[in-house]
Amino acid sequence: MSQRNRSGRGSGRNNGGSHGEEAQIWDSCKGQLAEIVTGINAENDSLQELVDMDKQVGAMDPDKIPGDSLKKMENLCRSGVKFSEANISSLKNVTEQLKILRAVVVAKEQAEAAAAGPAKRAARDSAASSSLYDFDAGGDSPVPSPIGNSRKHSERNKDRERDRDRERERERDRDSLPPKAESVEPPGSANKSKVIFSKGDAVAFKPKASTTEGVPDWIMGEVAQVLGEGKSRRYKVLDIEPDDQSKQKEYRTSASSMIAITPESQASTLKDWEKGQVVLALYPQTTTFYKAEVHSMDGAGKVNLKFEGENDSTTLQQVERRFVIEYVSFKKHWDSSLSAAKDPLPKYKSHSQHPSSTHHDTTETSLMMAQNQDLRTALAQKTWIGFDLDDTLHEFRRAAGTATTDVLHFISRLYDADVGALHAQYARILKDKTSNAFSDGKTSEEYRSDRFTSLLHSMSLPQRSSVMEEILLRYRTTLASSLELKPGAMELISTLKSMGKKIAIVTEGPQDAQEWTLRELGLLPLVDALVTSSAFKASKVDGLFGKVLEHLNVDGNDVAFVGDNYERDVIPAQQAGMLAVYYTEDDGAVEERGHILKVAALWQLRSVFTEMNG
Repeated sequence: MSQRNRSGRGSGRNNGGSHGEEAQIWDSCKGQLAEIVTGINAENDSLQELVDMDKQVGAMDPDKIPGDSLKKMENLCRSGVKFSEANISSLKNVTEQLKILRAVVVAKEQAEAAAAGPAKRAARDSAASSSLYDFDAGGDSPVPSPIGNSRKHSERNKDRERDRDRERERERDRDSLPPKAESVEPPGSANKSKVIFSKGDAVAFKPKASTTEGVPDWIMGEVAQVLGEGKSRRYKVLDIEPDDQSKQKEYRTSASSMIAITPESQASTLKDWEKGQVVLALYPQTTTFYKAEVHSMDGAGKVNLKFEGENDSTTLQQVERRFVIEYVSFKKHWDSSLSAAKDPLPKYKSHSQHPSSTHHDTTETSLMMAQNQDLRTALAQKTWIGFDLDDTLHEFRRAAGTATTDVLHFISRLYDADVGALHAQYARILKDKTSNAFSDGKTSEEYRSDRFTSLLHSMSLPQRSSVMEEILLRYRTTLASSLELKPGAMELISTLKSMGKKIAIVTEGPQDAQEWTLRELGLLPLVDALVTSSAFKASKVDGLFGKVLEHLNVDGNDVAFVGDNYERDVIPAQQAGMLAVYYTEDDGAVEERGHILKVAALWQLRSVFTEMNG
């Protein structure tokens, strides 16, 4: 590299083929990387000292523990958080500089190619993947990496960018994973529905949603009985790990809600997954399937996976090949599901089940209006525009997943516990403790403390107040640094406010946490009403939208609601008489189908409003 730099020196150092500007940025990045490594080492040293003190204090009589020792442990916890914050900030700065560096390199290469003509332009393109400034942070680091067998910083940065692109195509739903976290659907092709199952077959299946638990997970089961023939064929399926250990829970389902699990004897016939493929996989030590990305095949009938919500984890999970199945987002099937249904809106079984009897008579009127006029015109006329918050206006799952992973790795280092086992146990606890959609009124700190206390208890790990304070502080700090608005969210909300629209946020979560999130994202001053499941003691599928109308003192036909979850946003909003906007984050255009307006990006929704109000 030095030879190339020398050959370009002279009065025109930064012109044409020289690399002066890039070299300066690169030198700066290498210096910062050295500082980051030093910072990580300092954080690890502080943590090791805390671990040693914890062992010493743990061996003492609880009544004779010196106050100075407890105070020092508290100070070590706080200093550890400061180190972590500083390291995160430094990594962000380096990442931004590397983006600038890459942009400079690309711009100069393009200029050189344009000057050299087509022949050399082709040569440049073929060599693009081995650019002068492609780097390996671990290799260029002046000291050994302090993270042991973890992946290099450069690899994680590239993964984050790739994950960000993929998640923009994704479906939605984990600490992240309250009830929203379960909108994963199986392959929805016609071929799948023709599969015939037999008694004793192992399957992945999705139970019907209930009003108390929201959208269910895909879980492991076994076919217990085949009922009927032909199109009327149904199956009884046993949950292989029921909540009540005395009796397996039995479900009645159809082939469309089941995926066959290849028998162990035939596992060797399965093809290998390609790196980067998105799949549905059985999480280790659980009976639940989650969305994951294939990292590699290990050659022994197992797949190395990176599960959603663990994007920053240095630990890959290994799953048997036969328990890794195809993933297709629910959003990709919304067209067929709507066109197949004569009426896409499920009806309430009785008047008492309606979330708001006061507004019941507005529902049919609103839907008839939506049928008889252009949905875009109807949308532009709405007085109130409601939004789901998590994963509609900001990248909630990614931020919460990052915070959770950080905490679990901290616990793993502190107690020398297996991080995979921690993830698996935390997933179980999370599912159990978020099934009520946060409708019992607790604060976010109470929820988090309850979950992590349960985790420590279930893993037989010591529980100390100083450690729990560190866990909660670490989670909150990492979450704050990871918050990120969806592309176009601020512009959309600002445009709507300039048009005189009123903004309501309807979300499932603790009131204090959602208000804090809006404040951190800079959206709170633009919001006219915040309605949470915690404050109103109801989930979205159990009457929250009816309570929204009562709270705002408006009819459903005065409101449009935007959300990313078909079952928890679109359907219940329509049932309350609102015009529903389905935000899918796919690559499609704006579509009107039935009573639904579908948008793939928030800028598309902004364009609809500006065009109709132009």
